[in-house]
Amino acid sequence: MDHCQASVKGANRTLLIAGGLFFALAAAAQFNDPDPALWMPVYGVPCILTCVASVTPAVTENILWMSLIGLDMMGTLFFLTYTIWSHGIDKSSLHDEIGRYPMSFLH
Repeated sequence: MDHCQASVKGANRTLLIAGGLFFALAAAAQFNDPDPALWMPVYGVPCILTCVASVTPAVTENILWMSLIGLDMMGTLFFLTYTIWSHGIDKSSLHDEIGRYPMSFLH
């Protein structure tokens, strides 16, 4: 492994750890939310996935891992579609809480 590959792997691991910490803090902030049972897993699952990927990068080649990522993305798209369909979207949607929630799924 040359110096360039090592620095790319180090940067990738650093970004994964930073993402994991962000999602951990976002999950912890949901304790004050009226519905933490919904939002803590929304932020907790990406936290776990990114932390596992930062510790053991080879896990991302596993079929189970790819299935988990696929399920997470399908859930994200389903919730985003449902929210837009049920509440509509207009110019002020991102200013309302219901408009910001689906955008948090786009991790």
